[in-house]
Amino acid sequence: MPGTLHLQPVKLQHRWCLAGPSLQRSYEPGDRKRNRAPSRWNELLCKRVRRDVLLSLLTLSWACAGIKRGTTRTRLAVMIQASLNYLGEMPEKPAFHVFDSSRHNLNLVSHTVPVRDAREIPAGASLDREGFCLVRHHTCAARLESRREVLRVYGPELERLVGELTGAAAVIAEPIGVVRVACGGARALTTPAHPPLRFVHADFTLRSVSWLIRRLLPTDEVELFGRGRRCVVYNIWRSLTPPPQDVPLAVCDLRTVDPDGAVAADALLDFPGSRPGMTESTLFHRNARHNWYYYPDMSGDDVLIFKSFDSAIAHGGWVPHSAFNDPTCRLGVPGRESIDLRVLALF
Repeated sequence: MPGTLHLQPVKLQHRWCLAGPSLQRSYEPGDRKRNRAPSRWNELLCKRVRRDVLLSLLTLSWACAGIKRGTTRTRLAVMIQASLNYLGEMPEKPAFHVFDSSRHNLNLVSHTVPVRDAREIPAGASLDREGFCLVRHHTCAARLESRREVLRVYGPELERLVGELTGAAAVIAEPIGVVRVACGGARALTTPAHPPLRFVHADFTLRSVSWLIRRLLPTDEVELFGRGRRCVVYNIWRSLTPPPQDVPLAVCDLRTVDPDGAVAADALLDFPGSRPGMTESTLFHRNARHNWYYYPDMSGDDVLIFKSFDSAIAHGGWVPHSAFNDPTCRLGVPGRESIDLRVLALF
């Protein structure tokens, strides 16, 4: 009959319980007070019901969050508040060391800004619109920290990937990827590693892009670039540690970038065992128009691609970016390790 609760006696070890569709109460043999209230919930619920209730609650939370089973954590928020370091006022040219941050000559000012989950962008992020996107890419490289593997396997893979995504006529990858390890990363305990750069920056200025072009292209191609051929530099960022990442990468929508807030800075190359050198990067003053995004819980087959330079955009087409501490990441996860490789695309 509709509305009638049907109960069946079920033997559970040395106790008896009345099994219904939503609740099971257990009683000692000979208990005469069948309707008495349970003294403790955990003592009176059967194991099967506890499991079913738990699964129901988890399924409901997954459905509310739009999350599939199998992910590392259930994320209910599509926006977090995070601290990003911008450049403050300085009388001299800023300078930073890519390895030893204690030697920076920077006036950094921390600002709390909203950082949105880029997966929630309705149409999805795009290289042509926001200046960044996330794509799936499986690499055949066995050890991405190996320069030999990057040169022979990973670099050519990314050249093909960017060519397919953008339709570029030619794509040339830098021969070396930069492996970065956050505090607590296992690799940092055994070998020197670049730390994440925790301030808002772009890798190039117009001056240093010209150095990159001359380094990667033959002379005749450099002359074509000087005559107006479009060239774009893309950064390709991949996490080497499983999700969640404690120090993800934030990227800024390039449409919200004001070139008036950009400042050229010297980037001093001081990695142990490498030849010292210098290049030039772009740092940024705080701008309330900046729209920040990130991709939480990236897997090993996720790559974040973003522009570091685009000759077709008047101000240089930078996508400012910065490492930051994710305040929603649980404690105790391994420190983030990542590899960043840049490619030059000619159109």
